[in-house]
Amino acid sequence: MTGSAPALPPDYELIRSISQRENSWVLLVRDSNYRTCCLKLNYSTDPVHLQEQITLRNALMRVSLKTPGLLPLLDWGANTNTGILWEKFPLADDVTGILPEDLATYRPMTLAEWCQKNPKPSTRSVISWGIRLAAALTALHDDGLLHLDIKPSNIVFLDGLPSLGDYGSLSRSVQPHRHMGSDGYYPPDKHGSHALDVFALGRTLYEVWSGFDRYHFPNLPARLLNAPEWESHGWMLNESLIRATDVRVTRRFSKAAEFGQALSEADEGRTRLSRRKAAAALLTLGAAVGGFFIVRNLPSHHAVWHHRSKARFGYEQWIANELTCDWKSRMLYCVTADARGSFFQRYDLERFQWKYTAYPKGPHRILFSTFSPWSEELIFCESVSGQVFRMPLDGSSPEPLPTTLLNQLDFTGSGYINPMNHRIGQFGGYGNFRVHNRRHEYDPKTGLWEQLSETSPQLPWPRGGTQIFPGKDRKTWFMLGGFGNREGQEGVRESNLKSFSGTFHPLGDFWRLDLTTQQWRPLLGIQEWTPPGLLKGIYHPALDSVLFLTGSEPTRPTQAHVHLWTESGEHLPQALPNRGDSPPPLFRCWTLLVEPGSGDLWVFADEGIFTVKIQAA
Repeated sequence: MTGSAPALPPDYELIRSISQRENSWVLLVRDSNYRTCCLKLNYSTDPVHLQEQITLRNALMRVSLKTPGLLPLLDWGANTNTGILWEKFPLADDVTGILPEDLATYRPMTLAEWCQKNPKPSTRSVISWGIRLAAALTALHDDGLLHLDIKPSNIVFLDGLPSLGDYGSLSRSVQPHRHMGSDGYYPPDKHGSHALDVFALGRTLYEVWSGFDRYHFPNLPARLLNAPEWESHGWMLNESLIRATDVRVTRRFSKAAEFGQALSEADEGRTRLSRRKAAAALLTLGAAVGGFFIVRNLPSHHAVWHHRSKARFGYEQWIANELTCDWKSRMLYCVTADARGSFFQRYDLERFQWKYTAYPKGPHRILFSTFSPWSEELIFCESVSGQVFRMPLDGSSPEPLPTTLLNQLDFTGSGYINPMNHRIGQFGGYGNFRVHNRRHEYDPKTGLWEQLSETSPQLPWPRGGTQIFPGKDRKTWFMLGGFGNREGQEGVRESNLKSFSGTFHPLGDFWRLDLTTQQWRPLLGIQEWTPPGLLKGIYHPALDSVLFLTGSEPTRPTQAHVHLWTESGEHLPQALPNRGDSPPPLFRCWTLLVEPGSGDLWVFADEGIFTVKIQAA
């Protein structure tokens, strides 16, 4: 239905139309008591969808009337014969701040409008609004409701404070077949539950705070990084937004209450400097008390850090790895995607410069990319569908390879390359509120993804978000961590495991996969060694060892460390003392590389680019 608005419900008088979209009208009206209010009419051609929305309105009305931060639904009604659902709301603030006498000029103040007039809000204001909106979202979720269309234009101001409105996408569940949300405000997976709304709220607050478009996340302007509030509040707000909008389902906040708690801690404030002093005092005390034990357990190596580039490194969904680096030309390659299409990215390791090419019609969901062992090009795979593509290094358009499509929502795991048979492989994945540990390999001759039959005495638990990286001669691969449980079902707790995100357990285990025999072997047990924050791994051929990089957890900055682990050495990874440039707290590392010849470890992090030389003590 398009054109003029349908007939008003009884006892309402039309003043004028405020806005109109397809099958939706927002009208300025007077009710039976001659009070000015807002009336929204929604037309649906789907009787099932209309009935679903009708069943939700009483619950919405109840929770919205008692919850600050939700636009109160004052009344509602529906006509199933015409397919019209109407809702009555109070008038939002006018864009001028004062309700005009001539209502012909009235225009509601949305958060999008506010940002245009106020491009540089204070950090404390954004935190305060975030706490209010997160609490409103918590109340909505506690009532079993999902908003599913949070963005600045759907947040209006009432009495000078932001309130979440526009309930047209309200639901009690996420239904993959139905459009929901707006591009950039929801993660590529668009599957999950409360975390979807948390993600959208995080992106909304990012736009308000930074003044940047949501697609620029996580970049921040210099005015925020150099502001006095950064050291006391800004960095904590930034970490809260990173946790809220992590593209990995198992890494982002699973509940709005968790996001609200993190924002409340940011509001209280905590300086990094005070924590460094406290850490130094603890280290001094530990050295005095435990000096004898330190002497007995001196590490065999130390890590010499060099800060190569202080420019922020990172692009959302950056998925490059050591198999996508050409050390001859010193170029690092990556194929990634978001709602706008595909991006072929190149990073010059000599000049520390980016180059990228956009393909708007390219695939929108990419699992991983790697150099093809049989040609000088990148091979990458699309999640869910399983479609395989080749990408020439000259930047030509990606070319799909013959593939029998899977179209499985849980085909979202981590990739590897099998040099024994020239196949790319995929392990594990998340979808439909479950994780699994199935392993597939793509046969380029038939275009089929073949599920492998696992015969190892022990197999990894089902999981998502795991790290897979090659070992010696690429005939062995290491698998680190991920989030899951024995059953693979979201929300199931294991009685003997302590750490639990509310969705899955962070497993923290470490495995080796021998591609010659196709056998798994456990190296570290579940939650046996689980640093609370950043954790990345890479094999170092010269040391015949695995290096683990650990860093900070959100709101708890600690200095980064490299840990050395060998199968013949200590059972647990050994932290190496830092030398050279003192590394800052690292909150997110995108890629680890080991440079051939020098053996230097390259660290690509939000805080910049570092090289680390591992030297014998």
